[in-house]
Amino acid sequence: MTRGAEDGNPCREENRGRNLFIQIFVDFILLLAVGVPVIVSYNGGIPPFRRGFFCDDNSIKYPYVEDTISDAVLMGVGFTMAFILVIFVEVPRYMSSKLPMAKSRELVICVKSCCVTLLGFAITMGFVQSLKYSVGALRPHFLDVCKPDFSAFNCSQGYISQYTCTETKFSDSILRRSRTSFPSGHAAFSMYIAVYLSLFFEVRCAFWFSRSLKPLMQACLFLFSVLVSVTRVQDHKHHPHDVIAGSILGIIVGLFVIKTNGDEDKCFSEDLQMFSSV
Repeated sequence: MTRGAEDGNPCREENRGRNLFIQIFVDFILLLAVGVPVIVSYNGGIPPFRRGFFCDDNSIKYPYVEDTISDAVLMGVGFTMAFILVIFVEVPRYMSSKLPMAKSRELVICVKSCCVTLLGFAITMGFVQSLKYSVGALRPHFLDVCKPDFSAFNCSQGYISQYTCTETKFSDSILRRSRTSFPSGHAAFSMYIAVYLSLFFEVRCAFWFSRSLKPLMQACLFLFSVLVSVTRVQDHKHHPHDVIAGSILGIIVGLFVIKTNGDEDKCFSEDLQMFSSV
């Protein structure tokens, strides 16, 4: 059956529209279920694993510096960019639909695409926060933030697990986050956005007036992710392997989300099958 025939079947369109509304509601519930624990852990509701250190570990002796790209800026730019691009793709599809049922379906798909974007973010940060607080890896600026009392233990013993932080100029939040280096949340989030939107563009959008615009936009998304990741190393917030791990996590979640939520449109599904067979 062609897409045009499908659009002419009111019962089928009504059922698809109803199913999409149900999916949006379920996605919202899942978003809350995943997002609330992430927010609780991020705000200090869960303490990270207390890991020790070696006195001669030069990788955690860097000075503390402020973020080049703060959490708020990253989230604001990332979400704004994601929603604008999703709407940029979906609104023309809505406007080009002729039948009322088809318009309703495209509108619901647009809303669902935004919900799926948020759900993917929640899944990404759920993995990130779980790993951060269970691993308890020390950030490159840990010793500067903690200032442990070296007179209270013998460095010749090797691994120091019992120590007390004496620095008071940093907040409890900064001290707590100095134990959450692995993996990089900035790298995971920015790479998730890059992968998700790039594939979303690939299978949902075609620019008849330019063959270069789509790959250029996709390249800009990945450039954004790479630049964000580089700043995390430059700011002494993460070790290189933290950034690499975060990027891999973002790629996996982006692929997973776009693959499991891409069946609202027949063309979308067929293109996804092509991607999964590569």
